[in-house]
Amino acid sequence: MCVALSTLTPSYSGLTGGPDAEIKDRVDRAARTLRIEHLLDRKTDRLSGGEMQRVSIGRAIVRRPR
Repeated sequence: MCVALSTLTPSYSGLTGGPDAEIKDRVDRAARTLRIEHLLDRKTDRLSGGEMQRVSIGRAIVRRPR
C-alpha cells in the first residue's frame, strides 16, 4: 500500500466524510505541513520509523480530530 492510500484510508471508511476533492486537498496540505510530499508514492513497507510516524500524524490531520 502506498503512503497516499494509507493516508486516505480513514476517509474512505466513512470516518471523515466530504467530497473526494476536499479529502485529496486535506492529504496534500498535511503532506506539505509534514514535509512528506516525496513519500506519497512510496510503499509503506519502505519507510523508516520516523517517516511512518509522520504518515500517522498526517492520517490524524486528514481525519480532523475534534
